[in-house]
Amino acid sequence: MKESINQDVMKQLNAIKVFSYIREQGKATRKQIEAAMDLSWGAVSNITARLLEKGYLVESKGEKGSANGSGSGRIPSFLAVNDRQYYVLGVDINITRLTVELVNLKGESVRQWSGEPDYRSSDALLTGVQDLLQRVIGECSGDVILGIGVAMQGIVDARNGISISLPQCPGWQDIPLAALLESWFGRPVYLEHDPNCVLRAEVQDRPRGNLLLLRIDKGIGMALLSEGRIFTGPGMLEIAHTIVVPHGAKCSCGGEGCLEAYVSEEGLSLLSGIAFPAAAERARSGDPAILALFGNMALYLGVAINNILRLFKADEIILCGDMMRYRDLFLDQVRQWLAGNSFCREPETLKISFSENERAAYGAALMAIPKVIENLNI
Repeated sequence: MKESINQDVMKQLNAIKVFSYIREQGKATRKQIEAAMDLSWGAVSNITARLLEKGYLVESKGEKGSANGSGSGRIPSFLAVNDRQYYVLGVDINITRLTVELVNLKGESVRQWSGEPDYRSSDALLTGVQDLLQRVIGECSGDVILGIGVAMQGIVDARNGISISLPQCPGWQDIPLAALLESWFGRPVYLEHDPNCVLRAEVQDRPRGNLLLLRIDKGIGMALLSEGRIFTGPGMLEIAHTIVVPHGAKCSCGGEGCLEAYVSEEGLSLLSGIAFPAAAERARSGDPAILALFGNMALYLGVAINNILRLFKADEIILCGDMMRYRDLFLDQVRQWLAGNSFCREPETLKISFSENERAAYGAALMAIPKVIENLNI
């Protein structure tokens, strides 16, 4: 019996490896799989037959004379991931909005939904997330949703699926978010810190170097890609609540002088005493007091980036979030400050880019897909 169980486990592991290989390559022949995976022809045939039967793969003929490893001139059959039928949902629980994306197993976004978050209480926010996902799943009734990836703000314990804290939402403390969503929707749920999801989406179609990402809107989130790996861990890289002004302005976390109190929409709104969009418009109209606040923002953001660069190697800094719509008020000053004060590398080699359309929901789905694949029933 034990030997039979081990054989079943090995068959499952080999099937997942074959599926993952095809997904990474885009398409592959059975000959290519046999050579790359060091499996017998019989094993490859059996595994791919099961994957085709389940609908995880589709098969198509290549062009005559295309390479199939045999040199015989026969038209090869290519296997590729089915881009229909099976999907993963990505969810972004953000202070500004709720977003859901439907993503196929090839990593292609198919459809997007959005909703307004209610941050008056933890129950209100959870109800809003539940209602939006119920609507989405109802509209996807003909599709198979294999899992759900969730991008969450605040402090996140991704390994245990727990949202530890979200200062902007009263009563939100140690919420077992993954377990709750799994109980409501009957799918595996994978929780991630939202800046990591944004970074994962950003690097989907680009070479992966050493990247630093800062998401700035009502709060601040940070993610770091080093040697192709995204750093993860509860409470890690919480740049928002590092101190830039000792005993300074009150922060939403309860502390004083945090970066987020000076370099965020919420912080600037509290400092100016008016709603952030109105403050930004007054700055663009030349209001000296508001311009001074944006000048301080640029200074503290530059200091924070400079300090990060002394701890981690980064070839590019990606700035994203709703604040990027107002980058004309601070970005040039940040560049100038970094150019004049960073000794980590020559200023001209450090690239600063920005994105107005960050996609945490998409990134959450991309981060969930490999975990979903590991648990496919093949």
